[in-house]
Amino acid sequence: MVQYLQARWNLPAQSYNQEFLRQEMISRNTPAAFQTELLQLLATIDMNIYSGGGTDTDRQGLLNKAGHLLRQV
Repeated sequence: MVQYLQARWNLPAQSYNQEFLRQEMISRNTPAAFQTELLQLLATIDMNIYSGGGTDTDRQGLLNKAGHLLRQV
């Protein structure tokens, strides 16, 4: 997701942190609800990756939600 946003918005390659993305979305007049949903999804994905948790169903749900959000960008 981050790589897609970096390419779509022409962001620096090492630009991923939540505050940077929030500021970038604000500068692009991204709706607040979308900002919140995207940042929460990224946090959930990070937690799922680094905690080793989640079932295949959870992962599929996250993938579906990510696809839905990225189609809105």
